[in-house]
Amino acid sequence: MVGSEERRQLLDDGYCVVEGVLSREMLDRLRAATDALLAQQDPERMRRARATGSMIPVVAPDPVFADLIAWPGTLVTLEGLGYPRPSFSDGWIISKPPKSPRLFWHYDWFSWEDARSYEPEPMQLFAMFYLVDTHVENGALRVITGSHVRHNPIHDLLGEPHSRELTEARNTDAVEFTTLPDEVSLPVRAGDLVLGDARLLHAAHANESGAP
Repeated sequence: MVGSEERRQLLDDGYCVVEGVLSREMLDRLRAATDALLAQQDPERMRRARATGSMIPVVAPDPVFADLIAWPGTLVTLEGLGYPRPSFSDGWIISKPPKSPRLFWHYDWFSWEDARSYEPEPMQLFAMFYLVDTHVENGALRVITGSHVRHNPIHDLLGEPHSRELTEARNTDAVEFTTLPDEVSLPVRAGDLVLGDARLLHAAHANESGAP
């Protein structure tokens, strides 16, 4: 269950972690479905997505993805945060291959011309469900706390989000891949959920392990 503390963290820090949202049965179903889809990926397409990892739209025929979108644990969590009637926009199956580079700093919000983009209440959230234990060595999420509502020096240096140059990790010395003094790593366990404001600057560590 979530409540006032998680809501405070979401509004102030831009994210919150909810442990154990997915059941063991749901984890097994999702792993089977995503492993099957990842096995079908074209190697050249994966090469072009070195930084992001696979970006497979959640439009597969397997009903497990519909079950995930409407997962009761997520809906209860969102209601506890003050969002009783959420709607779904899109989703992606993201897997960082073994020995793949960092994900670049970026945000997921693109309607900055809307004045409400500068209010404390988020207009859009991302929901990241983890299917394996994730830590610094295998690609854990990195965030800049508060960057959804406060200017950060990195904002002035970022290029076009999700450009081909960044996605292919052509230059991992670029500022978008750098380690920042105020970044926070978010290691999680399989079944955990990370909710974040779409405006939050986030990235991911490299996967230095031998497994996806």
